[in-house]
Amino acid sequence: MATPSVLIRAPESWWNATAEERDRICDGCGTPFFNVPDDILGVNITLACKIHDWCYTHYQTKEERKKADYDFLWNMKLLINEEHNLVDRHGILYRSRIAYAYYYFTMVRIFGGGYFKYKKGKKKLQGDTTKQDSEAEWNRNRQF
Repeated sequence: MATPSVLIRAPESWWNATAEERDRICDGCGTPFFNVPDDILGVNITLACKIHDWCYTHYQTKEERKKADYDFLWNMKLLINEEHNLVDRHGILYRSRIAYAYYYFTMVRIFGGGYFKYKKGKKKLQGDTTKQDSEAEWNRNRQF
């Protein structure tokens, strides 16, 4: 995975993990229920999404979840800023990309709680399942 030339926020465990460990935990943007694009109007934000997935798996408290979400926003904005020089940051494309980043952030703040692991070893929260479990549940619930 190429590292951007900007200062990405991620826990030390992310940087110390192997590519295989990251791939096992992180699947990019979205959930089994929602197919979310890995780019914002042409800017690839996969790195921000994968770090966010990592944090949701490794962090344990509500405060850490909030930090993960705000770092997600920070990382998306950094990746967008890397695509624009200082003069270019007043145009409609830049502003639209930033608006989408805030939209992604708002969605994880509102809907991300069910996917966050508050405590390891505790009873799973609703929505805190494997991808296969989630897809099976989704298929059962959509039958009329």
